[in-house]
Parts: sequence; structure tokens; C-alpha cells
Amino acid sequence: MIFNVAALELPGAGLRATASDPRNLVDANPDAFSGSCNRTVFRRNMIVVAFLKKDGMSFVPSAPPFSRALEDVPTATALWVKAVRMYAAIAAKPKSSRRDEMRRQRDALRFDLNDPDARLLALELDRALQASKQ
Repeated sequence: MIFNVAALELPGAGLRATASDPRNLVDANPDAFSGSCNRTVFRRNMIVVAFLKKDGMSFVPSAPPFSRALEDVPTATALWVKAVRMYAAIAAKPKSSRRDEMRRQRDALRFDLNDPDARLLALELDRALQASKQ
């Protein structure tokens, strides 16, 4: 589920952030490797895509350290947002059909000439399919 949040307070968060590579779906932002294992600095006027879980009355990052649990993007149609939405839709399928759905989407994305991000999303699905074999 994708939520729109008007304001999110991140204790200790600052604004002197390293820009994320908007075409990279694999590597965490370099700021994730400084300090607290999760990013605490974000660029101004960006949208933060956050994977959170409830911990008592608070929300905390819900991903391994040094991951992309907190990522900033310029728009709601950024590549990272498309990837999150794609994986959320796949996760909503019955577990037994998820790999087939990933293959189906990958194959369709390979031939999508209308979306400049389609090829990168297809490569991401390829990477995930290969990683899940191991």
C-alpha cells in the first residue's frame, strides 16, 4: 500500500544529503552507510519512500541495515516508486503464482516502448528472479 504523507518527522534528519541515483534500483544511497545504518538525511523537496513497521507508538524502518528502507525520489512516478508499486502488486498475488507473475511482467516490460523505465524494471525483475533461485 502506498501512502501520501504531508509531513514525516525523522528524529535527527538533516538536509545535507547525497542525491540518490534515480536509475539505480539495487544499491542503497551512500548516506545509508554513514551513522545509524539507515538514512537520516534527505534532499529538500523530495518524496521519501519508506518501508516502515509499527514499534509501539512509533514507526521504524522495516528492512535490513544499509538497505533502501528510506529512499527519496523527485516525483510519484519515479523509477523507485514504480518498482515498489510493481513488487507490491506481485506480493498481493497468491504465493504460488508470484514467480510466474514476475516472469509475465518482465516479458511485457521488455517490449514496452512507451515507458522509459520499462527496461530497467524488466532488468530488476530478472535480478530478483535469479536471486530467488539461489
